[in-house]
Amino acid sequence: MGSADTENEETGTKRSFAIYVGENHGDATNAADWSWRALAGDTQKGARYSYGLDPERIAAGACTLQVYGDHLYIGDYNDVSSALQGFATHQEFVTQATNLEQSINLYRMDANENVEMLVGDPTEQFPQGGSTGLGSGFDNHMNQYTWQTTVHEGKMYLSTMNTTTLLEPMAQFTNGDILHMSKQEWTTTLNALRTFVEILIKDAQKPAVYSLREGETGETVEATEAKPSADDPEALVDWAVARANDNAGKSGASMFSVQEAEPVTLSDADRATLVDGIRDGSIVPDSVGDAQTIDDLYRINDSLGSLSAALDETASEDFSNTYGELVDLAASIDGVPESFTKMMETLLKLASARNLAAFFKSLPYLAKSKRGFNLFEITDNGNGVQISTVSDDGFGDRFNHGLRIFCPTDDYLLVGTANPFYGTQLWRVANTETKPDDPDTPDTPDTPVDPSDPGTDPAEPAAPGETPDNPDAGTGADDGSHDGANGQESPLATTGSSVLGLAIAGIVALALGVGLLVARKRKLA
Repeated sequence: MGSADTENEETGTKRSFAIYVGENHGDATNAADWSWRALAGDTQKGARYSYGLDPERIAAGACTLQVYGDHLYIGDYNDVSSALQGFATHQEFVTQATNLEQSINLYRMDANENVEMLVGDPTEQFPQGGSTGLGSGFDNHMNQYTWQTTVHEGKMYLSTMNTTTLLEPMAQFTNGDILHMSKQEWTTTLNALRTFVEILIKDAQKPAVYSLREGETGETVEATEAKPSADDPEALVDWAVARANDNAGKSGASMFSVQEAEPVTLSDADRATLVDGIRDGSIVPDSVGDAQTIDDLYRINDSLGSLSAALDETASEDFSNTYGELVDLAASIDGVPESFTKMMETLLKLASARNLAAFFKSLPYLAKSKRGFNLFEITDNGNGVQISTVSDDGFGDRFNHGLRIFCPTDDYLLVGTANPFYGTQLWRVANTETKPDDPDTPDTPDTPVDPSDPGTDPAEPAAPGETPDNPDAGTGADDGSHDGANGQESPLATTGSSVLGLAIAGIVALALGVGLLVARKRKLA
């Protein structure tokens, strides 16, 4: 049921699935004899359950409907494709994080359409959670599909698609990878921002004393020489670089502990941008005089400087949290030229705080998961549903990320895997039950017996096209109406002759039986 107009901005997912019930009132092949109603869907229009069976759920579809015993089992699945595309094409993690957080559930419905959650986390709709004690994903949130189900030898089997192997590249990302930026690119842009700030602020409004820690008094920071005027843009930029080196890391306003800042240098391109901006008037020296704005600009620069040390490290939640605060702070700053805002956004808008938070929310699920599909055996002996694990690692192959098909045969249950890395595999397990209609020892004797003479073999039947020894015996008159193609007698004619012969034999047997009965009565008399 999901479409673009039903997308939830907070979760990145679309409307969940619907379930419809069809009831036939006559000819099953006539569409007019069917009536349809929504079981799961819009409750305002009569559906008993909301979309997805639960308004808090984001499952994209009900992938499997399996009758087992007196219930219909319903397994759902998440929109893995959209999540993977978002991750692979532009490192968007929100949909993926939502999928991993909720994972898949299993329900069953009785004949009165009462739905029970068997596997799942508690929600307002199902406050007790799954009745089997298993949470969403069968306690493994990397299970994202209920892919196939079957009933075999009195038990139900359910397979999953596990996304661990597909998402391994996601876990290997570092902060710099997420931002599409190397540490050198980050530092170069940050140095330009530091210099830009020194050009913009009014020196008279700049606080003379900065605290190395909040609430503490620190050094007085003063420029070594007076600030050049805008008439000499090259000298002004050089002065701003020197001032930035003096001030870097000394404000104490960083969200991290103050660290020794790297020297501030400008690339030729960034120096030319600043000089040209002063000349054409797009950069106005001394245009920012608000003390709070100045303090915020220094705070952002010092925090970005501290973050640069973390770019080469494995992605961390601390990085995400601080980065998110900087994004929010930068968005609140007014009164700076557009060219400065665009340069700042180069560092602060390539990855949103929300997206980074979603990325770090996903990592714990990846860290705890086994690779490979899960296969479960489900039984219900009247005392509640029991679920046991047949395999939790793709039959020992991490690249078997899904069990895609079950196929029962007379001797085996065949299983086909989904393996997008080096090809599908085919597995089988021998049946253990003997079918009642296929006994081990046949009752039919090897050699048929002639019922009129049990001690002898029946006469060999006439070969096709041959004339029986007595073709007219027992057939009566034949007007040719039963002739088949090419003048041969049709099966219907043969069947009719056989039936007539049996009738005559039955009459003879009845006459013999009556004669024996009469003789016995006379003897008794």
